[in-house]
Amino acid sequence: MLKPNAESATEAELLVAMEAVPNKRSYRRRAAVRALLMGFARSQVAELFGRSERKSAGHNRPMKLSISR
Repeated sequence: MLKPNAESATEAELLVAMEAVPNKRSYRRRAAVRALLMGFARSQVAELFGRSERKSAGHNRPMKLSISR
């Protein structure tokens, strides 16, 4: 299971990245990471963004919640 790493980016950097993304999918992914870093439970974040907490491999990959710089 992927977990966000607060050391990957500061909240300010994450907000800048959210505004610079090329599409809604990327924005939602970064918003989900931000919600997790703010302390929301993974199940709450999944529900908020209309996703399920899928855990099996293949086409049912878990929601990717990491960000890259």
